[in-house]
Amino acid sequence: MTASNSKVTEVSSKMKNTSINSNSNSNIRKNKGSTETSRQSSRQTGTSNSSSANSSTTTSRRQPPQRRRLSASQQSLQDYVPNYLQPFLNPYHGEYLYTPIFQPHFIAQLMAEGFLPVATSGMLLPKLHLERSTIQLRPQCDLHVSKSARKKSKRFTLTVNQEFDKVIQACHDQHGSHCWLYPPLVQAFRDIFSQGMVEATTMDSTTGRPTNPRRVWKVRLYTIEVWNVESGELAGGEIGYTVGSIYTSLTGFTRQDSAGSVQLAALGRILTERGFHLWDLGMMMDYKRDIGAKAMPRDVFVREVHRVRETEGHLTLPVRQQARNCKDIIDQIAPPVSQQQAKSKNSASKSAAKIEKIATNSDISDAAANATNNVSNHSNSSKASAHSPPVSGGMGMPMKKKKVRESGSEDLPEE
Repeated sequence: MTASNSKVTEVSSKMKNTSINSNSNSNIRKNKGSTETSRQSSRQTGTSNSSSANSSTTTSRRQPPQRRRLSASQQSLQDYVPNYLQPFLNPYHGEYLYTPIFQPHFIAQLMAEGFLPVATSGMLLPKLHLERSTIQLRPQCDLHVSKSARKKSKRFTLTVNQEFDKVIQACHDQHGSHCWLYPPLVQAFRDIFSQGMVEATTMDSTTGRPTNPRRVWKVRLYTIEVWNVESGELAGGEIGYTVGSIYTSLTGFTRQDSAGSVQLAALGRILTERGFHLWDLGMMMDYKRDIGAKAMPRDVFVREVHRVRETEGHLTLPVRQQARNCKDIIDQIAPPVSQQQAKSKNSASKSAAKIEKIATNSDISDAAANATNNVSNHSNSSKASAHSPPVSGGMGMPMKKKKVRESGSEDLPEE
């Protein structure tokens, strides 16, 4: 049974091999026939295919590459980008654009157009919110200062533009890996900060030159520092910038209890003192509503930026003032006057007094000259009347002569 089984196995295997070989041979023949058929058809249509391929290649070469189609939100965002900036910006998603450019003047241009510059690794992400969190400061001030913030404010003082690097580091410490203050953006901010002011303007999209050099928008970057009175430690602060009469808060930090709320209350008072009309707080959050913030639509905010960026670019924050107590700021008590400011104020008042005295003396001398002329005129008239008959007054009585005061500039009636 073993031998028979082995033979059956051999036969079956030979049959399988035969069937496989036959199938493979038939398949090869079929493939050869189909290949020859395809070759013949390709010879017949070769000329037409090559001509169509050449024409399609020529057409593809002539047509410019098509940009990817934008979504509705991307197109809406793109509509707010000026023509001269469009070659450098691309819609990202939501409220963001993206670009690899971190040049300080380019970032200042974005600020002056209403975009808030944030960043990620290797990319600048200009953001234009659908709704901006803003506080109206004039003509009616909507800033709300809580009783708690006012009560605790006496523990802190406030300075402006004193510690750029410390403020940046403190923001990194608080926000950690989620902080958008990447090194290229920080360097651009530092350049704007060190220059004091960067001028932005509308540029020609073809030449890259200003369309009107006289129309400039002044962009200034600031750091706000809040200090603990007792320890002298940096307790809170923020970084922000101004365009016209609008101040924009970029990001901030707080290291001690109530330092953040006190800093916001004091900064709001300073902005009001200096004549700013709008405080831009970026994205709406609950604590911003608590101090009076309201949502402003995108188109309204951009119009406000365009309205004031040129006409009110003279407004600044008090960068050279000494540290002021935050409670004095909130209560709107005038800042202390330094010795140098007092000397300049006294010299200015003395100069004004001298000018006023000179003007008064000139008026007196002019009055005396007029009085002298009047006296001489009257004396000449009296001499002429001595040789003429007296003029009769009422009832045939001679008219009395008027007396003249030499100190006056005009004739006075008889006493």
